[in-house]
Amino acid sequence: MTLTQPNNTEPKRMPITITADHGTFVVTPGVIEAEEGDRLVFEYDGALGGSLFFPVPGIFAQQVIDLVPGKPWRAEVEVGYVANQVRFAYAVYSRDADDFAVANSPPRMIINPPSR
Repeated sequence: MTLTQPNNTEPKRMPITITADHGTFVVTPGVIEAEEGDRLVFEYDGALGGSLFFPVPGIFAQQVIDLVPGKPWRAEVEVGYVANQVRFAYAVYSRDADDFAVANSPPRMIINPPSR
């Protein structure tokens, strides 16, 4: 499933659900398509600790977000400016399970440039 936003619209809030299946994180949807100003909301209601890794610098305020173990967590990030379309795999890692999430092996993001 791909979340898309037509150009020239208000920023969107896009939910990304992270679940644990037999000790492995699963990210849904596996592909996210977003634009500048959109807010990506990562949510997990299990007990594993983890980290979100965004490999492309400058799109988000942080490249690594640590997620607190032992309680449900939520991380919200705003998509920053990009001059050209950027496609990249990102990672969700569980320190407790010592494993990365699965979703379209690995989950991917497509960040579209503004249509100005």
